[in-house]
Amino acid sequence: MKKQILLLSFVVAIGFSSFAQVINLGFENWTPGGNPPFDEPDGWATFNSTLYPLGVTNYTASKGTPAQNGSYALRLETKVLGAPVNDTVTAFAVCGTMSIIPFPFAIKLKGKALNQRPMSVSGFYKYSTPGVTDSAAMGVFVTKWNGTSTDTLGIGYGKGAPIGAYTPFTFNMFYDPQFNGVTPDSILILILSSANDVYRTVGSVLYIDNLTLNGVDFSTVQLLSSNPTESYSVYPNPANEGFTISAAKIGMNRDFILYDAIGREVMNLKIEEMSTSIPITKLPEGLYHYKIVSTGNEIIHSGKIDILR
Repeated sequence: MKKQILLLSFVVAIGFSSFAQVINLGFENWTPGGNPPFDEPDGWATFNSTLYPLGVTNYTASKGTPAQNGSYALRLETKVLGAPVNDTVTAFAVCGTMSIIPFPFAIKLKGKALNQRPMSVSGFYKYSTPGVTDSAAMGVFVTKWNGTSTDTLGIGYGKGAPIGAYTPFTFNMFYDPQFNGVTPDSILILILSSANDVYRTVGSVLYIDNLTLNGVDFSTVQLLSSNPTESYSVYPNPANEGFTISAAKIGMNRDFILYDAIGREVMNLKIEEMSTSIPITKLPEGLYHYKIVSTGNEIIHSGKIDILR
């Protein structure tokens, strides 16, 4: 995998699209998966579930204890990963979803739908690193789809030096004046265990907890998908003998593609009904990844499903 795939600048360049809702800013809720097992923070995506289908089990994200408050924090660690990555990897978590196209390697991020402008971002962190030049980082991007492309309305960014105890932080959001009065539709939060690609250090560990989007009223915020008529759910999860793909609307000409633990395509079918039942008795148990794509191969929805027997 090329090193630049892991850079903040690369991730920003690939763009954003809204998805689901902003949840779990305190990192209290986690979902288990994989074999050997890992945990993924609900509402967030990390390299755990993204690289597991390719055979990478040296997980970079985990439940952090003790937390600043509550049961868990998010723990990210910069590590050396084996094949097929074969590189030092900056651990990162994105509030939304992350999908990877195995051949060739490419990463696509989806943020969360949000129709308010946070004025600043606060939270708590602690950080340790063997490298004197390494630091942690967080980027927040507020965006709006204009009908043909995504406009970045505002950006906030912070870096963290080593600190042994949980320490509060706040950084401001800066909005482009040309978009004054424009209501956003999406936010993407990106957290990294190493801020610099050149100086990232194996063993750099970041704990982060209890994030706050200052200026957002979550009692009134609209957190629906930007395209609610094209939403999908796949259940039950875990599945035993089969699962169901439920679509909010039919006639969208979408394909459902399922990948096994090493990234091989094991299923590819058309979604032509509002409810499609899929038998899986011939598939071995394990964690699978799926995506729902358009005729132009745009990823409309993605996720993971465990098959347990």
